[in-house]
Amino acid sequence: MPPGFQYLTPAHLHCPVCPVAKRGLCNKLPRSDLAKIANRSKVALLKKGTTILRQGEQCRRIGIVISGISKIVYYSKEGAKTVLQLGHSGELVGAPLSQVNNFATEAATDMTICFASANSINSLLKTHNDISLFYFSRMQRSLEAGHMWSVKMRNRTSLERVAFWIFDQMSRSLLSKGTSIPVRLSRRDLSAYLNMSEETLCRSLQTLIRENVINLPSSSGVEVCNVEKLELLATRDGMSKYKQRQVCLA
Repeated sequence: MPPGFQYLTPAHLHCPVCPVAKRGLCNKLPRSDLAKIANRSKVALLKKGTTILRQGEQCRRIGIVISGISKIVYYSKEGAKTVLQLGHSGELVGAPLSQVNNFATEAATDMTICFASANSINSLLKTHNDISLFYFSRMQRSLEAGHMWSVKMRNRTSLERVAFWIFDQMSRSLLSKGTSIPVRLSRRDLSAYLNMSEETLCRSLQTLIRENVINLPSSSGVEVCNVEKLELLATRDGMSKYKQRQVCLA
């Protein structure tokens, strides 16, 4: 058993109550094939920080996220760590068609994952065209999401990146002013995801607090106090208006 893994039950016992069984790859599998894979798969609990797939190692298993958040990480030769993308429930962990993991995958939070062997998933992709099409459409969507994130982060100051991330989380959750946005990532992971140091992240958060844009009632939540000002900081058009307003007030 890999370090940090706690296996619960064989997957076929978990399938009837699995919250992601009706979406994602499992929903596309014929019952006979699903039963075969489930009998050889395992559901595991992973602690936050657990390495799921190591960079540079052979890809032996594929996971489906049941709960929690995974992170795709790249380690440079010098040991610098870059968080490239986050994965949520229903998404795949690992690349079935890859011989070697070009990136590491780690648990950004406590997670529950269903693991199957890479060989069994590869066999399905080679023999079922509809499953292959579904897999490649998901991979394309994930790739486009990563590209779009890079575009949105480009040419932004640290403060703008933090404001954009908060505004994006608020928009995704359809939350309103005064509502606390849950922050499940550690500050270390969030700063790496936003491409800044932990110190810079803390300074940016303190600036937003002084500007009465947000409040931090706890380490696991952000309360938005001024949606308009947050949007001005988060959006490119809004940022120019925000700077003009600051000049007028000076």
